[in-house]
Amino acid sequence: MVGFPWKYSRSQKLVETATMTRQFNRYARPSILAAALFFSTLGFLAAPASAREPYSQGRLWMVEAADAAPSYLVGTMHSADPAIATPWPALAQVMDRVDSVTVELVMDDAVMATMGQAMMLNDGRTLGDIAGPERMARIQAVGAVYGFPPEALQRFRPWAASMIFSVPPSEMRRQATGAPILDNVLRLHAEGRGIPVYGIETVEEQLGLFADYSEADQLTMLDMTLEMQPQAEAQINELRKAWLAGDIGGLYDAAMDLPPTDSPELMDTFITRLIQERNYRMAERITGLLDQGNALIAVGALHLPGEEGLLALLEQAGYLVSPVGE
Repeated sequence: MVGFPWKYSRSQKLVETATMTRQFNRYARPSILAAALFFSTLGFLAAPASAREPYSQGRLWMVEAADAAPSYLVGTMHSADPAIATPWPALAQVMDRVDSVTVELVMDDAVMATMGQAMMLNDGRTLGDIAGPERMARIQAVGAVYGFPPEALQRFRPWAASMIFSVPPSEMRRQATGAPILDNVLRLHAEGRGIPVYGIETVEEQLGLFADYSEADQLTMLDMTLEMQPQAEAQINELRKAWLAGDIGGLYDAAMDLPPTDSPELMDTFITRLIQERNYRMAERITGLLDQGNALIAVGALHLPGEEGLLALLEQAGYLVSPVGE
């Protein structure tokens, strides 16, 4: 039963906090690392064809600054599939010789706790109160595919439910076992070598990509995620094939194979914030590392290609970029 926080005794609050934490660790935590790539595909129906052409081939790129050792930029796929999370030989060699590793966000326990708190409703309402009976029935039906009991789903904000259901069930199961994604493999290897690990963004910035929308817009995006969920496994298989082949342009093609949306303006805004605006932010923030040289920087592969992609922005800023053979 959900009540109002200001009526709880201190012990009741502690019990509820512990319950929320257990629910988060069991059901939500495995999905967070994977959600960015899969959720980002929602808006690619609006991506212009020309955005897929430049820098569309290659997962690993050398980035050279004047008077500095070469650095490397790798486009990752946020999946714990061993075929994806295992570094290939060229990347493994780079991992062993760089002086630092940078990822989008360092997913430590503090960051995960912040995300968990942000994903949960805390104002006495349930997801069913916000979504309404008919939509909530659909949410529970999809949640059952993932193994969510109905009561666990009631605690999530609409954007959090979208984030979770954008991850295919097979990926959720892999991450629930503790299997790492490639970004974490890079981070853990760097920590084992004793070299610095940096994050490009803050947890607040990444949460804002989803949480800053009105509840009405969050529900619209949740509806889209629910509609696409039956195709989630086929979608991830297409993305997997393209990424393993180094075909980043193919990732765009697979991401565009989606049903039409009734809210194109919302999706245009979403994709601009999720991809293009972050590309500019990332380009600005990694220049110091590139100027120092011998850095490895890992971002989601969809940030690399296109006229406003990270590689194009770095080249425009005076860096020399070139693909590293597989």
